[in-house]
Amino acid sequence: MSIIESEPAIVAPPLHAVPDAIPWRRPLPRGLVGRPRLVRRLADAPDAGVAVVVAPAGYGKTTLLRQWEETDPRPFEWVDAADAAHLDAPSSPSVRVLDDLHLHGPGTLRDVARLVGRPVPGCLLVLASRTAPRLAVGRLRAEGALVELGTDELAMTELEAGQVLRQAGLVAGPDVVATLTRRAEGWPAGLVLAARSLRDERDIGAAAARFAGDDRLVADYLREEVLSHLSLEELDFVVLTSPLGDLSGPLCDAVLERQGSGRVLCDLARSDLLLAPLDPCDERFRYHPLLADMLRSELRRAEPEHELEVHRRASVWHEQQGDDDQALEHAIAAGQLDRAGELMWALAGAHVGAALAAPIERWLTGFRDEHIAARATLALTAATAGVLGGRRDAAERWTGAGERMLAGAGR
Repeated sequence: MSIIESEPAIVAPPLHAVPDAIPWRRPLPRGLVGRPRLVRRLADAPDAGVAVVVAPAGYGKTTLLRQWEETDPRPFEWVDAADAAHLDAPSSPSVRVLDDLHLHGPGTLRDVARLVGRPVPGCLLVLASRTAPRLAVGRLRAEGALVELGTDELAMTELEAGQVLRQAGLVAGPDVVATLTRRAEGWPAGLVLAARSLRDERDIGAAAARFAGDDRLVADYLREEVLSHLSLEELDFVVLTSPLGDLSGPLCDAVLERQGSGRVLCDLARSDLLLAPLDPCDERFRYHPLLADMLRSELRRAEPEHELEVHRRASVWHEQQGDDDQALEHAIAAGQLDRAGELMWALAGAHVGAALAAPIERWLTGFRDEHIAARATLALTAATAGVLGGRRDAAERWTGAGERMLAGAGR
């Protein structure tokens, strides 16, 4: 019976839920941060169900499953996915873990798919992988028999991040912890690498503010654990599109002057890459900021002019789509001062009506005073920001400069 024809089953409450105060069987190993909120999610998975844990390298998937094993009364059976076709029904409630599913080929995946399609009473099947396995789980999801943990769930909270940083040797205050958690977006491996990179710095706060994906420790990890799995074509794609913020198929097609980027993005999002979808339809994506930093650094070393060209093409594409804000952002990044000035002056009117100085001030930070003084549209935009911000001197200075340039152009 198809999923459309069947009604979701009523699932009984789990019998093996982990209490709020998790009773670890053994003390956690040194350097390991407990993750009880995720352990409870897994422990609450129903018998005869499936739990899927999918995230790129460095998110602590196996470590989390080992922590769960330490708290759950059921026996755990760690099974090589290649043996999935030969498993017998368990004699009592148990948890079967198929780890590193991404290392196996299509034949093994077909065997795993059969297991998923025929749940065994009393047996919870757990699949852990760096890549999203192509399995039919729609029925299980509708019946409430599927637990899914992905990158968002495995990302560390600030509290967890603070513990990771301390155990990795970095003594940091709340502001530094918040900065690094934000920069790493809770990626556990990124936090550990940040701690190791910064722990000998004299000014931890300043070093944390500068921390980026071009840090040598982070870049080495990304090359070895993330990018090494890509084909040459995929590697070219991610490097050449790294200057972009939000990625979409049409935008990447326009920037790369090719077709088929939408499919490439969807495939990469399912792979072991730090690429996250931004909408439920898989039309917009973005690279993890540390990965984007690292890729842009590689691009600047190999083809420094290409980054500017990407921004030029992206600016034109966004303007054609009616997105003047993004067109302006890319024009500034491309160093197209005249074009940026025209776009900025055209947009300034809308912000004047809303009495919003902040967006204009942010745009102007991309220009030095001599750049503004040499272009009437930039000078008048700066004057507008001065008026909105209540800075009379700036308003008069840039108004005078803009009017002089316009008068000179009239002659």
